Amino acid sequence: MQPKTNLMCYLLSGINGIVFIIMISSCGGENVDCLVTSTFVFLNRTNHIIITSEGVINPNSELSIRQEGLGPCSVKASNYVPPFLGETNIIFNNDKCLVYQSEKVGRGEGPAGIDNYVSKRISKLHYEFRYEFTDLDYEKAEDCN
Repeated sequence: MQPKTNLMCYLLSGINGIVFIIMISSCGGENVDCLVTSTFVFLNRTNHIIITSEGVINPNSELSIRQEGLGPCSVKASNYVPPFLGETNIIFNNDKCLVYQSEKVGRGEGPAGIDNYVSKRISKLHYEFRYEFTDLDYEKAEDCN
């Protein structure tokens, strides 16, 4: 009787070990978050002062915003979310306004949509995104109410 009991214990231990290894390998980093970084650079290619919810951009200069947070360890540019969400108001010279809308988080018009930026991978977990305001934006703007 003793050999069968030992054999059964070894068999159960082996099965438990295999199940444990399968569970560990199936978790393989999918649920692990990493610290990801984004740098958003807003370029003002106009002769007008631009006021945004993130700051003022003087004529022919830029505004840089760095963000850090948890995200997937195999991050792509499309995983990032720009700093402008919802209704985004861009004000030129305190008198002309341009409103952009987000359709959903990270998707939308102008600086509200991540697809509207030129992205550059800085490192595995760091991307830089550039957005340019041009005279075309100023021409689309309407008088502020």
